[in-house]
Amino acid sequence: MKEFQQYQRISAGVSLVLLALGFSVIGIMSLVHPMLSDDPTASSATGCVIGGWASIGTATVFLFAAFVYWRWNAWLAAYPGVRESRHGRAEITGSDQASCAAIPGSATRFAS
Repeated sequence: MKEFQQYQRISAGVSLVLLALGFSVIGIMSLVHPMLSDDPTASSATGCVIGGWASIGTATVFLFAAFVYWRWNAWLAAYPGVRESRHGRAEITGSDQASCAAIPGSATRFAS
């Protein structure tokens, strides 16, 4: 079961990176070749530039999401007393407060 979760986490991160790569390629192509049609109006060129920058912005959002996703998984792996719940929140699984003290910022929240 753990191997399946590892593959699932890896594939989710790779999917986010591939989405970022795809959107950035589409955006760069729109910026490099704005006039592929025979329409000489300026509005089509402006639309290509706006669409290209919007696509690059979307790629940036996906790349940031991949970075946050991998950092979150690295943080969960670094602290074995913490696991991820079904709702995406971190839960403390250790019964003693010594395991909670190893997590930065948790000393004030879990102190009795």
